[in-house]
Amino acid sequence: MRRGGGYLGVYLGDVGEERARELNLPEVRGALVGKVAEGSPGERAGLKENDVILSINDEKIQNRAQFHRLLTGAAPGSRVQLEISREGRRRIISATLGQRISAGLDERERLFGESNALLTVAEERRQMADEAKQKGDEKTAARLLEEEQELRKQVADRRAFVETELREGKIALSPRAPRAEAGVVRGRNRLGLVAIPLSEQLAKQFNVVGAGLFVTEVRAGEAAERAGIRAGDCIIRFNGAQVGAPTDLNRLPAAENGREPEEATLVIVRDRAELTVTLRLEQR
Repeated sequence: MRRGGGYLGVYLGDVGEERARELNLPEVRGALVGKVAEGSPGERAGLKENDVILSINDEKIQNRAQFHRLLTGAAPGSRVQLEISREGRRRIISATLGQRISAGLDERERLFGESNALLTVAEERRQMADEAKQKGDEKTAARLLEEEQELRKQVADRRAFVETELREGKIALSPRAPRAEAGVVRGRNRLGLVAIPLSEQLAKQFNVVGAGLFVTEVRAGEAAERAGIRAGDCIIRFNGAQVGAPTDLNRLPAAENGREPEEATLVIVRDRAELTVTLRLEQR
């Protein structure tokens, strides 16, 4: 089995403007720590959920993709210095990287990528519910807890499906396999987000009538993040047309006079209410 790259053992997310405010960050950048694997180099170094990794060996981190590239380029067994923000306070910690088994472990992470993204949104719903309870808003807390339960059910169903496909040999662990769960197409688009088809159960939970897309990831610094889109939003229309597949987000108007469109419009459902959001697109 081919080996390569350093391993920290943490799930990472990007930092949007709203999350940066919640975490008392002076800048909208960094890699947000989610789940920390038990016994991993990250746990031994003292990393905790909601820490934000700001730099590695004095190199500033803009988003999780950049951190992942730097991490996998580091030698297993090497010691790295991480600057993190925890509850708004900066601190320096050191970690000794483990060995990454890329052909198997990395591919399993890719296959379960959508499940992990849904789990992150579920955990955010739990946190929001706790905050609503503290404010005495029991109705909102109850709704958020229902959403969390449905998201966790979706996570379990998706994991079970992939495990069955692996066990029966219908999909194989391969370094060349697509970066998605079986049967799921990840959206690659100029909007800077990843979305999956909205299941019937989630549509009902989020008050969406008909087809739609569930946002699982918003990439830092790109159009969707700048416009305030966040993981957990449901997209129902893109430039006036209903959406049902991630590839629908590629439907931009044809270039006019040699110029590509500068804006795109999304209709989303957030907190069971429709919102219209305009995204400013970067020119390529």
